[in-house]
Amino acid sequence: ELMKKFFISISCLFVLLTSACSNNYERSTESGSLKAVQLPEMEEKMANGDTFMMIFSQTNCSHCKKFKEDVLAGYIVDHGIEVFDVVFDKQDSMDPVFAFIKEHPNPSEFLTEDMDAEAPYTPTFYFIEKGEVKDIWIGEMSEERFDNYVQKYHLDEVKG
Repeated sequence: ELMKKFFISISCLFVLLTSACSNNYERSTESGSLKAVQLPEMEEKMANGDTFMMIFSQTNCSHCKKFKEDVLAGYIVDHGIEVFDVVFDKQDSMDPVFAFIKEHPNPSEFLTEDMDAEAPYTPTFYFIEKGEVKDIWIGEMSEERFDNYVQKYHLDEVKG
């Protein structure tokens, strides 16, 4: 009986804490978008203190295609998020990309011994909050993980 009360108490505490700590904001159910951009456009958004998500990708990257087709295509139908896609093979120059990665190196937890912290890998996801890179994710991303990042940074928040 005492053990039962203990578990009920712990369960109630967990529910209270998770609801108190959840992201309480109005999420948009409008259609979102994926927009191919040049990196200098994104650096301008950062200079303006914007909050957004950016992907480094390549046209022939199978992991990039998988994310865009299997996760993002369905997700943006009813989540008002604008995702910016810096497609390497469509950039006017890779110089800004190399400079950006030098300033925001790849996190060590994603790198194997033969990988360079300042090399471009795809897909790489950048979560930028108020103009600052807050999170970087390299490699495949599930819809659940993606949605967690969207909520963490309120990327689908109703504007107005």
